[in-house]
Amino acid sequence: MSKWVARLLIGLAFVMQMLVVIPSGSRYCNTNGSCGDYYWGAHEHDGIWHLALAKTAFQKWPPQMPTYAKENLTGYNWLLDYPIYILSKVGIDAKISYFKIFPLIWFGLMIWSWSKFAKAYNQEERYFSWLILLLFFGNSFSFIFSLLNNGNWDGGSGLLAMQSPQMLTNIQFAYTIPLIALTGVVLLRAKNRKWDDLILATLIFIGMGLKFYGGSILLAWVIIHSLLNKNWIRVGYSVVGFVAATLLFYQPSAGSSSAIFAFKPLATVFPIVEEKALFYLAKIAEMRYAVGEWAWIKEIFAGLVALVVFAVFNFGIRLVGISEIKRANLFEKSIFLTIAVAVGANVLLVQRGEWWNTVQFLYYAFILLSILAAKYLTKIRSILLTVIIALLLMPNAVDTVRIFGSRNPSTVIYDSEIEILHTLEKQPDGVVLALPLKESAYVSAYSGKVVYLSDKVQARLVGIDYIEREALISGLDCRIMSDVSYVYLSGDKGQIDNWLRCPKVFDRIAGNEMAELYRVR
Repeated sequence: MSKWVARLLIGLAFVMQMLVVIPSGSRYCNTNGSCGDYYWGAHEHDGIWHLALAKTAFQKWPPQMPTYAKENLTGYNWLLDYPIYILSKVGIDAKISYFKIFPLIWFGLMIWSWSKFAKAYNQEERYFSWLILLLFFGNSFSFIFSLLNNGNWDGGSGLLAMQSPQMLTNIQFAYTIPLIALTGVVLLRAKNRKWDDLILATLIFIGMGLKFYGGSILLAWVIIHSLLNKNWIRVGYSVVGFVAATLLFYQPSAGSSSAIFAFKPLATVFPIVEEKALFYLAKIAEMRYAVGEWAWIKEIFAGLVALVVFAVFNFGIRLVGISEIKRANLFEKSIFLTIAVAVGANVLLVQRGEWWNTVQFLYYAFILLSILAAKYLTKIRSILLTVIIALLLMPNAVDTVRIFGSRNPSTVIYDSEIEILHTLEKQPDGVVLALPLKESAYVSAYSGKVVYLSDKVQARLVGIDYIEREALISGLDCRIMSDVSYVYLSGDKGQIDNWLRCPKVFDRIAGNEMAELYRVR
């Protein structure tokens, strides 16, 4: 592959990656003339959550939880959200920063950092082309499930772990990928430079601030490489960077006392052979629950089969990188061992809140194995084989374009509702009761006000027990009104009638066909 192929791949990657993120958070109108802010894919939840953080969390210090009033934000990565908050103070809307500016900066960082890595690791032009292909288009074989079950590959890109074409649905994760490249550049140096240990500690610190999983895998990689290289000082620096970030961003002493992870081997693996929409293997699924004298043998066999299927379909063509283990140097051995740590964390652990969320460790295994897979693929000289490999990456990439290029968004926040939320934004500080109970943080994101309770998913992830508040809301308990200053209604206007019996005065501030706002006093 020559330079023009790399340039073509970079151009295609830019178009596809930006399509995934830039349209969200923008104002569009449908055929009926109704207008509003559109969000596609995971942005309908995750993107809006980060807008809420940037809009609300940093109004006080320590940062506050936007969707659970009177609770500090703990156990969460907010390093990317804080600069967005700062930019909003100089007039740049958080939606512009998050969905437009930061993705463009990220793409530039990706090309710069990975080109530096390629020059340090493998200077063949073909290597950089293969690396770009895998980094931006690397994919699973999940499209096969859709073909077998539905006769087409529509929806296949969302069946398994997130892949490269969807990176910018998780911008914090995306920003940790250049850190992997820069870490690799430092680790590849034949001799330590004066500041290398501090640089690696800083990269780990930034990685933790962006994504716990990313910072953890960077720490594992640096420690493994340092141990293989017998560089004990570097291990110390790395641990200091990790601990410093943990104390600043996650505040373990102030957060939930419950364990973040629990040991549950293969809990994230077996669904691939148990769900009919995936690679359903009835006999293997039954063996998992076998009873009797030899049940443990059946369980082990079922686990091994499920693990192989899981690896083949999730890693896709990247699995060819495993062949490089035969000739692995110290640097490559550190990559293989770090991949083992990332995969092990995913397949052995479940997470508090959303049990399957350890899949985010797996994302880094994809990136690290891409480094080695690109090296293997560089040796291929057959044009036909090259085309076949490239085509295997395309179905899920095309499906991603189909989803995010659709005129039908996942969520729309209509102008009528935004109008009332902006009215709420202008009101004095106070807690908002948002009705009905929202599974999104959009009220905080658009108003800059803390909500009594919304977005239960995010509450679970940071270890907040919201059950009591949820019961108070569903039970129409008037005690809530002592803790809130505003009631925001969307949908059925009759919802307010249930609360008018409370010994409070409800002053209607604004309203239209979609939403109403009341002051509570």
